[in-house]
Amino acid sequence: MAIALSILGAASLGQNYTQSLIPEANDGLGISNTIAYWIIGEDGWSQEVFKNMFEISLIVSLILIVTYPIVTVIETKLERKPA
Repeated sequence: MAIALSILGAASLGQNYTQSLIPEANDGLGISNTIAYWIIGEDGWSQEVFKNMFEISLIVSLILIVTYPIVTVIETKLERKPA
């Protein structure tokens, strides 16, 4: 569930960042979807903030994706050990 939510957040932030790169799409700088708005909030909008939030969300998603199999293997090995 955490991985799915993280990927959804990363996709929303990525879409928001790429939308902010197209000046004709907006009258100024705006947030293009609700999920990105929930994550970023109302203060300090800039392309740099959008890019940084997107990069951080990608890193978090990748960490979750990599650690999930590791934790699963560790849990499986701990279950097999006699008490």
